[in-house]
Parts: sequence; structure tokens; C-alpha cells
Amino acid sequence: MSAEDEDFLKLSRISEDQAPYQILLNNYPLKEFLGLTPSEMHWIIYDPYGEDSEFQIKRVDNDVLDKIPFFLLAEYLLLILYRDRKIKLTKKGCLPLKYCEELVKTKIINESIYEHETLKIIREDYLPSIRAVRIVLMLGGLVTCKNNTLTISQYGFQLLEEKNRQELFVVIFETFTDEFLWKYLDGYTSQLIGQLGFVFSISMLKHFGTDSHEANFYAHKYKEAFPLLENHLRDSRFFPKNDQFISCYNLRVFQKFFNWFGLVNKDEHLTSNIEKCKYFKTDILDKLFETPELLKQFL
Repeated sequence: MSAEDEDFLKLSRISEDQAPYQILLNNYPLKEFLGLTPSEMHWIIYDPYGEDSEFQIKRVDNDVLDKIPFFLLAEYLLLILYRDRKIKLTKKGCLPLKYCEELVKTKIINESIYEHETLKIIREDYLPSIRAVRIVLMLGGLVTCKNNTLTISQYGFQLLEEKNRQELFVVIFETFTDEFLWKYLDGYTSQLIGQLGFVFSISMLKHFGTDSHEANFYAHKYKEAFPLLENHLRDSRFFPKNDQFISCYNLRVFQKFFNWFGLVNKDEHLTSNIEKCKYFKTDILDKLFETPELLKQFL
């Protein structure tokens, strides 16, 4: 037997001896994960929609889907395509002005830019929700784009014809969280903050969201679970990494993700400062999702 073979056998025996301890460690609840285990965090990060995942999207009635702004906006754009058969995009690959104006006038998602008095022309460049909807429909295979022209795919057409809104929502939600890059909607250098481990954020909101808390409350707990993500940011004397992290999380998770999917309400009367706004969960969250349970002794 060669020396290399002997070394391999030694390593194999060590691995076998350590296996029970490794299993124990992987299933031990940790404070920084609010009582979740490394094994649970592994699927939260790498496979939130896998067979072993404790995160599930429940089947809901239309009255719940009708309260989810991003879904309604995406559905509306699909219906426009159903009506007009095709949409010729601009040279930059954006929706033409008339379609942006039609979507804005629905007021399904109210963004501050919509009400800007100096904005004479409503363009997709200024409308993050509309840009996100177009890209999500494309990534989710609900529409196709050939020769810079949007049309409904056979799959998208089938879901509309069958009025299968449940499956339509699942495709839109999974695509938004798992394929569409949230970084497209802001100028932060990190690609991962907020989107990585989004199930962890939903679990926190489900547990703590009965009472109103600032977004910073959740951001600090998220940062404790994912401290290395701060390294993805560029340091600045005027905007330290920690402040960037908290601001990025607030923008991506609360102002966009949670808000667009109708998962939070704001205590508007408490403050006009967006950084100090307090949020509480809506009843939609509990109706929509099954999430891993946080352990009280670690909170």
C-alpha cells in the first residue's frame, strides 16, 4: 500500500469518527441564527424551494392574491400583452412610455417618483417596480422577447386562460426571490444583502411582526446572521460600511420586497422619517407562508 493510500485511509477513519459530532453541530440551534440550526440555514441560503425546505408557499384564495401589489402589477402587464398581443420595446429594452403611464395610473404600487412634480415623462428607468415586473415576467418564462418585442409565452397564455392565479403567483414570487437580482434596483455594490437568506427575513417578520419595529431592528439581526456580507460593500468616510449595510437592507427588504408583496404595513403616524418608520406584518404573511420556527430562548 502506498503512502498516499495510507494517508487517505487515515483521513477516512477520522471523518467517520467525527461524523456524529458534525451531525450534532449541524443540528444545534445557534444564537446568531435566532435558534435556527446550520442545517436549516443551509437550505435557507442555497435551496429555499427544495424538498427538504421548511419554507412553503400555501395555496390561498383570490381575495389574498388581490392584496399583493407586485403580483397584481405583473398580472396587469400580462393582461395588457394579452390585449395588444405584443409590445415593441425601446432601443434600451424598456417598456414604451404609454405602457408605463398605463401601469402608473393603476396606482397598484405607489412609488414617490410617481408623484414627482418635475417628472414630465414617465419612463421605466424611473420606475423600479415596473422594471422589476417586466424582468421577472421574462425570467419566469411568462413572456418571451424576440427582436426586442415582448409577447406572452405559451405557458403565460395557458395560466391566463385557465385563470390559474395560484401558479402564476408562485412563479412570480419564486422568480423575484430566486432569479431576479435585487441589486438591479439600487446603487449598492453588494449583490447579496437582503436577497441572500430572504426566508430568514420572512421568518423574523412572522415572529416579531405582531408588534411594530423599525427596519433597523431586523437589519441588525440579519447582519448578525450574515456578517461577512459587509465585505461586499465599499468603505467610505462619509458612508461607513455598517450604515450602508443597514440602509441597503432597509431599502431592498422593507421598502421594496416586503412592501411590494403586501407583507408589511407602516405606522405612518409615528414619524415622517423613512429611516425611522416602524413596520408590522399584515395578515397576508401568515396566510401565504410556512416558515421555520425561531426559538424563544435565543431571541
